Amino acid sequence: MVTRYVEKNYTNLVIMGSQGASSLKKFRLGGTAVSVIDSVHAPVLAIPKLAEFKNFKNVVYATDLKDPKKELDILIPFAQIFDSTIHMVHVVPAVDKKVETDRKNIETMIAKTGYSKLDFKVLIDEDAAGAIDQHIKDTKADLLTTFTHELSLYEKLFGLSVTRKLAYQASIPLLAFKRKV
Repeated sequence: MVTRYVEKNYTNLVIMGSQGASSLKKFRLGGTAVSVIDSVHAPVLAIPKLAEFKNFKNVVYATDLKDPKKELDILIPFAQIFDSTIHMVHVVPAVDKKVETDRKNIETMIAKTGYSKLDFKVLIDEDAAGAIDQHIKDTKADLLTTFTHELSLYEKLFGLSVTRKLAYQASIPLLAFKRKV
């Protein structure tokens, strides 16, 4: 229903409630909010059942570093409206030369944005969703943002989407943008 509406009508943002998903729903490819995130091209703000709006003072931006410049160009104006601090995080299983190079490039790019309330951390963990969830708690985040891509059937079946995992265990709102290919 939501998907059909968004396909037929210009939509800037889809806002919906989210309850998480049972193990059975996760196995069946997801709950309603995750299905909408997967299927629509508009950003989706999924709000957990027990979430209370305080403000968007701390925003965690979980990135895979595929196109951080373009993604920050979208996020920074949003953050400026709420005077938010953006806590940009990237999770890797181990640090190597590429990770160090990426970190330096991102820090240079952040300096060029001119937005002073933006920090970047590389988190080292095998469990990306778990590391991001812990970072959300550590920063007392009010909102999690991600940029998603079209999932292959294989990715859907084997639960390889970090955004999906985070949507299921969310304790704060999730703002998911569809990455333009």
